[in-house]
Amino acid sequence: MSHEHIAKLDTCKSLDAEKLDGFRDHLVGVVYRASSLQVEDPIRHLRPLIDGTDIDPRLAAKRLPVDRLAAYAAESNGPMMFQYIGESLIELGRLRSPSILRQKLTAGGLEEEVDYMSARERSAERHLLEDIARRPERYPELAKQIEQVVLGECREAHLRAREKPSPYGAAMMIDVQDRLRRTAREEAALVGNHTYECLIGMAGLLTSECVIWWSPRFHIDPEL
Repeated sequence: MSHEHIAKLDTCKSLDAEKLDGFRDHLVGVVYRASSLQVEDPIRHLRPLIDGTDIDPRLAAKRLPVDRLAAYAAESNGPMMFQYIGESLIELGRLRSPSILRQKLTAGGLEEEVDYMSARERSAERHLLEDIARRPERYPELAKQIEQVVLGECREAHLRAREKPSPYGAAMMIDVQDRLRRTAREEAALVGNHTYECLIGMAGLLTSECVIWWSPRFHIDPEL
C-alpha cells in the first residue's frame, strides 16, 4: 500500500519511505475509527428529541471524503508538501558552453572553483538522467522541484551577498553550500531524497543556463 499505491498520489510523490509508511498508518487509523461505533458528535444524544431530518451523526462519522483524505495534509503528518508550478528551466542532456560557467564564476572571484563546479555540474546531470530512467513517473515534476529549491536558495544567498563589496562570489558560495547541505539533510523529501552533491551540481547547471549569478549581471560573451 505504501510504496505501490500511496506513493503515486500527487501529494505523496516526494515523500521518503518513512513518511509514506506514516501516512499509511494514518489512513488505516482513519478507516479503523470510521468502521467502529465511536461517534464524537454530541448531537447524537439530542437527535431523538428534535426534528431529526439532518444526517444521522452515526452515519456522518463513517463518511470518508477521498479528495481530502488522500492528500498528505493531515495534522498528524504535518503540512502538505509544497510544490512548485511552471516549466522546467533545464533541458537535461543538452550541450552547453563551458565558457558561461567560467565567465560567471570568474566575475564573482571564484576562479579556483571553476573546475569544482564544472565537475559537479556534469555529475549531477548524469545522476538525474539515470534517476529519470529508474523512476520516470517522478519526472519532469521532480526536476522542476529540485531546480526551484536550488534557485530559491541561490537567489536568497545572492541578495544577502551583494550587500558586500565586489567580488562577493566566495561569500555567496559558502552561504549556498550551507543552505543546500541543510536542505539535503532536513528537507530531503522536498527534493526527492537527492543528495547535497546533486543540489550543488544543479546550482552549476542553473549557472550555465544564465539563471544564477555570482556577481552583478554583465554581458556574457558566448564566443569566449
